[in-house]
Amino acid sequence: MKLILLFTIFVFFFASSIYSADTCQDYGTFCESWKKNGFCEMCFYKCDVRVKYCPKTCGFCDPTKCVDCPPRATEH
Repeated sequence: MKLILLFTIFVFFFASSIYSADTCQDYGTFCESWKKNGFCEMCFYKCDVRVKYCPKTCGFCDPTKCVDCPPRATEH
């Protein structure tokens, strides 16, 4: 019984990870216009925001493809 339960859990998580990669979609309403205005590359927005709202439009269905800009040096 435990083996069946473990197998079922494994299959569920494996199948859901494949399914989610194939169904990448945007959650922002204006992703196309945001992309034209630089949203996908702009350092003002961190990757977590870009990946959350416009992964398909920005090409971040694989979130590791988004790279945050290095922190800017502060002037003293």
